[in-house]
Amino acid sequence: MIVDNINGFSFDENANIYKVSKELRKLSDDEVLIKNTFVGLNPVDWKYVKKNNNIIGVDGVGIAVYSNDSRININARYAYHCNLEEDGSFADFTIVKSKALIPVPNYISDVVACSIPCPALTAIQAIKKIPNLKNKNVIVNGSGGMVGRILSSLLVDIGANVYSIASDIHHKDLYDYGVLKCFNYNDVIDINNLYCVFDTTGKADIFLNKISYYGHIVSILGRIENNNTSPFTTCVSLHEIALGAIYQYGIREDFEDLISDGMYIFDLIAKNKILLSSINVLDFDDIPNALDRLKKGAKGIKFVARIN
Repeated sequence: MIVDNINGFSFDENANIYKVSKELRKLSDDEVLIKNTFVGLNPVDWKYVKKNNNIIGVDGVGIAVYSNDSRININARYAYHCNLEEDGSFADFTIVKSKALIPVPNYISDVVACSIPCPALTAIQAIKKIPNLKNKNVIVNGSGGMVGRILSSLLVDIGANVYSIASDIHHKDLYDYGVLKCFNYNDVIDINNLYCVFDTTGKADIFLNKISYYGHIVSILGRIENNNTSPFTTCVSLHEIALGAIYQYGIREDFEDLISDGMYIFDLIAKNKILLSSINVLDFDDIPNALDRLKKGAKGIKFVARIN
């Protein structure tokens, strides 16, 4: 094997982050050992407290250095979003299912590649929930973060009439990418006939009375437990997103879609059609501090850590 140990960050019993070194286990035939170059930080990395001494982190990019899967190109670059229930990306090496690896084209840097999987794949899953979005009035609640920015630009690209709710520091960027009108969080939303609300804030229920007949709400954070609209009225359809659950409930075709979606995003980035957050590159040892900043509400920043 290439290495004897994997060195990374884990949670202790009090959810504090500490460094851990673990013996590299034997790989299954459908797994790949990735030598990480950069890892991307996401809100889920502090919201979901991993158990059993598992290494934290879901997004990364690196070089495939070992696998028994003949479909994997050793020494090629791959980005990935890994299983929440197993060792993650915040380490020098990560074991990833071969079916979850996204080939990284030459025109995409490692810094960009590692920042993409969780937010971009989440955004695409949200859009795929909703049919016939072209020329429809839609609003993204929480457009300032990475998911909201990518989602807003994807919706513009497919021809939806896109409105945004975000802090005013994000409005110029959103307007530049084609959003029709931006609101602050305390503004009165005066848009009628909303076909769909995409919510990244966990407050989707406040929009139930804003949805047009046969419209939709997509809950990207949390879910609507109770639909308070009267039966046989607007008939609002409720949807929820849980990207990480693909490892427990997805089939082969779901992972094939995941890889295709990741490559599609890379292509749109190259064409300057995707609005990304400002990327802040930090050292590996700074991950705990950066996660704390995310927890306290760092606005409009995507943290990426360089693996030493």
